[in-house]
Amino acid sequence: MEMYFFYAFSFISIISTIKVIISKNPVYALMYLIITLSSISGIFFSIGDYLAGSLEIIIYTGAIMVLFIFVIMMLNEDYTKKKNEIKFRYLIPTIITLFFLFFIINYFWNELKDKKINIEILDPKIISLNLLNHNMLSLELSSIVLLAGLIVTINIIKKK
Repeated sequence: MEMYFFYAFSFISIISTIKVIISKNPVYALMYLIITLSSISGIFFSIGDYLAGSLEIIIYTGAIMVLFIFVIMMLNEDYTKKKNEIKFRYLIPTIITLFFLFFIINYFWNELKDKKINIEILDPKIISLNLLNHNMLSLELSSIVLLAGLIVTINIIKKK
C-alpha cells in the first residue's frame, strides 16, 4: 500500500512543479511550490525516512516558503487587491485534493492507532550521525529543492 502513496505523491509533485514553472502569478507559483515540497515530504514518509519528511515540512514548507509568500505579497500589492470571488474551475481540484488528504489521514490514523512512541533523550551526536549516515541523500535533495525555490522566487521578482 505504501508504494501507491509513493506514486501518488510523485504524481502530485510533478504536476505541481509544472504548475510552478508555467504559473504567471507569483503567489500562485509559490503556493504550488508549497504543494511540491509537501508532496516531497510525503515521498520521504512513504519510503520510511520520517526525519527528512518532518524536516521538509517544518523547515522548508512551514518556515521558508511562508516567508517567501509574505515577501512577495508585500512587494506586489496588486495581487492581493483582486476580488475575493470563488471560481468554479478551482472547485473540482480542491475537492479532489481534500478527498485525497482525508484518505491519507484516515489510512495513517488506522495504521498508527496501536503504536506507541518511545520517549528518550537524544544526544546531538546521535542526531548528527543519523542525519549524515542514513539521510544524507534525502537532505541534499531537499536542499536542492530549496535552491530551486530560491531561484524561482528571484526570477519572478526580477521580472517585475
